[in-house]
Amino acid sequence: MPPTLIDLAIARHDTFHIRDGWLLKGLHAIRGDQFALSKLDVHHALGVGKNMASAIRYWVQATGLAAPAGPRVNGRVPLHWTRSAEFVVQYDQFLEDIATLWLLHLELASAADIATFWYWAFNECEDTAFSEEDLVLGFLAWSATVTTDPVNENSVKKDASVFVRTYRAPDRSTSRILDDPLDCPLTALRLVRATGSVKPYSFAIESKPNLPIQVVAYAILRYCQCTKPGIEAISIDELRWAPGGPGRLLLLDARSLTEISERLEEISKGAWIRVHQTAGVRNVHIGDVDLFDPLRWYYERHGDDAIR
Repeated sequence: MPPTLIDLAIARHDTFHIRDGWLLKGLHAIRGDQFALSKLDVHHALGVGKNMASAIRYWVQATGLAAPAGPRVNGRVPLHWTRSAEFVVQYDQFLEDIATLWLLHLELASAADIATFWYWAFNECEDTAFSEEDLVLGFLAWSATVTTDPVNENSVKKDASVFVRTYRAPDRSTSRILDDPLDCPLTALRLVRATGSVKPYSFAIESKPNLPIQVVAYAILRYCQCTKPGIEAISIDELRWAPGGPGRLLLLDARSLTEISERLEEISKGAWIRVHQTAGVRNVHIGDVDLFDPLRWYYERHGDDAIR
C-alpha cells in the first residue's frame, strides 16, 4: 500500500498496451547493454516505431522485469534485469507460460510508483462493474486523497483505455485470427470481462482454473514479506481484502483463498503455508521459505510447457 501522499505515475505508455513479444525484446536489449532502451535509435534494433520503443522501456519496468541500475548518465537511465526476470527466463525463456503471465500481472498491479492507475484499479477501486468513464472518475476522486498535485484528466482517460485493453479479452469471430499479436498477453488471464450491460466491463472475482496455485503461494509470501516482515500468521480476511494481497491482485474471493491455501499446505507438506482455525477465524501460517520456492516447484514439474 502506498504512503498517504504519493507521486502519481500516469500515462507513461504512449497509449500502447503490452503487445506480444515486447517484453522479451526489451529484456534481450538491456541484457547486452543497460542503456540500450534509452538510445535514440533503439526502435530500429527492436523493429518498432519510436513511440513503441518508449512503451517497451516503460512496460519492462512496470511489469517488474527491469529496474534502474544506477543514476542517469548523460540523461539516460541504465536498466538491469530484476531477480524476477532472471528467475522467470531461467524456466520460461519466451515468457509464454500462464504462470509467467500471472507473475507479470502481480508486479504490474502492485506498481503504485510507476503504474499508479493499475495499482488503484486492483487495490483501491471498489466498483466490480464499470465503464471507462467510471474508472476515470473513480481514479480522480482517489487521487485527490493521495496527492496535492493537479491531475490531468486526459492522461487518466488514456490510462483507463489502456487498462481495459490490457485485460479485457477481445471479442472473437470467425473472421479474426486467434492469438492476434496486437492483443495484450495478459488478456489470457480473463480478469476483465464484457458484460453486455450499461456497465460494459466487470472484474472477474471468482475461482480461476488457469491460475496455478503456486502463484497464489508466491502472492501470499510476497505480501507478507513485503508488508509484514517477520509475521507468522495472517487471516484469510486480510489476504482477501488488503491492498497488495492475493485477494485483490488475483481477484480471488475468501472461499477460493481458503481452498487454495489448504491445497498448498497439502502439496508442500506445510513448508510454504499452513491453515489453522482459531475461534472461528481462519489463519494462514507462513513458512520460512524463499519467496520463489513455490514457483520453482511449479516450473520444475510443469514439463514441456515451461521452456528451460
